[in-house]
Amino acid sequence: MINLNWQTVKGLDVLENDFVVQDYMPAKNVITEEILIGRTDMNPVDTHQWGQIKDADVPDVYAKKAFVKSYFTVAIYMLKRVGNLSLAPNKSYNQTIDISHTSSLRKSETSSLRIENTVEATGNAEFGSLREMLTTSYSIDKMEEYYTEDRKTKTQIINYDSVPYARELVFWDFVKIIALYREDKKGNVKLLAYNDFLAGTYEKSYSEPHEETVY
Repeated sequence: MINLNWQTVKGLDVLENDFVVQDYMPAKNVITEEILIGRTDMNPVDTHQWGQIKDADVPDVYAKKAFVKSYFTVAIYMLKRVGNLSLAPNKSYNQTIDISHTSSLRKSETSSLRIENTVEATGNAEFGSLREMLTTSYSIDKMEEYYTEDRKTKTQIINYDSVPYARELVFWDFVKIIALYREDKKGNVKLLAYNDFLAGTYEKSYSEPHEETVY
């Protein structure tokens, strides 16, 4: 289980919106299943929208003003290894395969930690909806969006030419984790809620070390 505490997350590189996912894929064929590659900058929640946050520690607006310094959101970018395929030397590969995508976060988190259950569905007519702000800021269609029952299988066409050495093809899901944090007036930061969203699947071919045959 990855660590989403702010002390860990704030140390990640802040990436621009137009970053190239492939540039952050592991150069070597690592066994690690989940890799945090970066995050967005902090996005503070307007104080007029604090009432839309269901915070069990400070449930009403007056308590929030007395106890809370800020609420803020961050998108955390993660690569998740979801499959691999061994390619034999001197053999081309052209096949359609099924890849299963599963949310490990949603299987382990409690319902109260899901961000769609922490941010109210309706907003304020004057100051807007926090939920709509999050979907717009992080390019999410809707806060409940993910896989069907947290799992989905997609079909992907694999096409590789023949080469004289073995390769392993690794499939990586690119995942956005939208996290909501609270900083109190003593400077303590607490993770309140999060959701993960599948943003794409990428593949990378890793070559095994090889030498030319000497006759």
